[in-house]
Amino acid sequence: APGSHQVWSAPVYRAAWNGSSRTLTPIGNIVLTPRATGQLAVSYNIDGFTGAETLDTFLTGCPVVNGTPLNVSAHWFDEASPGYGYSVQVAGNYEF
Repeated sequence: APGSHQVWSAPVYRAAWNGSSRTLTPIGNIVLTPRATGQLAVSYNIDGFTGAETLDTFLTGCPVVNGTPLNVSAHWFDEASPGYGYSVQVAGNYEF
C-alpha cells in the first residue's frame, strides 16, 4: 500500500457519470516505487501510452495554530459517483 517501502501497482479506470449511474472502464495500470524520502517513481500505461515520472513531496507537515498542529488537508469523494471530488491542502501560509 502507499506509504510502505514496497512497490505498489493498481489498475487505472476512466469514470463516466451520466447523472444517475456510473461506468468504470479499465484503461491501463500504474506502478509506484519508493525511491527516497518524499520521492516516488511512477510508471504507467494509459490508453496504450506508456511513460515514467518522478514525484516529489509537495507540502509536508502541518500549520500550527495556538501551538497545536492543525492537520486539515484532506480529500473527499462520493464512492457512488467516481471521478468527482474535493481536495484541500494546507501548510504554513499556503492553502490549495
